[in-house]
Amino acid sequence: MHISAFLYLIGDSSLLYEYKNEAFCKGITIPGKLNAIFKLAIEKRGGLSIAAIMEEKRLQNLTFTMENYLEAIYELSRDGKGARVSDIAERLGVTKASTNSAMSTLSEKGLISNEKYREVYLTPAGLELAELTSKKHYVIREFLIKLLNIDPAIADKDACAIEHVISNDSIQAMQEFMRS
Repeated sequence: MHISAFLYLIGDSSLLYEYKNEAFCKGITIPGKLNAIFKLAIEKRGGLSIAAIMEEKRLQNLTFTMENYLEAIYELSRDGKGARVSDIAERLGVTKASTNSAMSTLSEKGLISNEKYREVYLTPAGLELAELTSKKHYVIREFLIKLLNIDPAIADKDACAIEHVISNDSIQAMQEFMRS
C-alpha cells in the first residue's frame, strides 16, 4: 500500500491533497486556549499520550519538517554525543544554511540546545517528541516491509510521511498485529 492509498483509507483528504501536491510539511496551529485543556488531560492521565504530544507539538506550530530535524538529531546523537549541523544536513539532504535556520527555530521552541559551532543536543521535551516520531517510523516501516512486502526504500519513505499523522491506536494495532 502506498502512502496516498493509506491517507485515503484513513479519510484525511486534506493530507492526501497536500501529499500529492508535495506540500506535506505545513504546520497546523491550534488556538492557544486549548493549551490548558491538554495540560489538564496530561495530568489526569499521569503522563503524556501520543495524542497529547501531537497537540502540544501543534500548539508549538511544529511542522513535519521540524519533526524530521528532531528525528535526525535523535538518530545522530544516540551515542550520547550531540549531532553536528553538517551531519544533520547530510542525513536530510538539505543545505547547512537550511539546517542552521531550522536549529534556530527548534532552539526558540525549547526543543534543542544549540550553540554556534557546537554540537546540537535535544532538550527533554525535544527528546520526547523525537523518540515518539522515531518509534512510529520504525513500527510503520516494519509493518510495511514484513506484512505488505513493500520494498524497504519505499517503506522508509512512506513511513517518514505517515509517522506525522498516524494515531497511537493505529501504531499499537500494527504492533499487536505483527506480534500475532
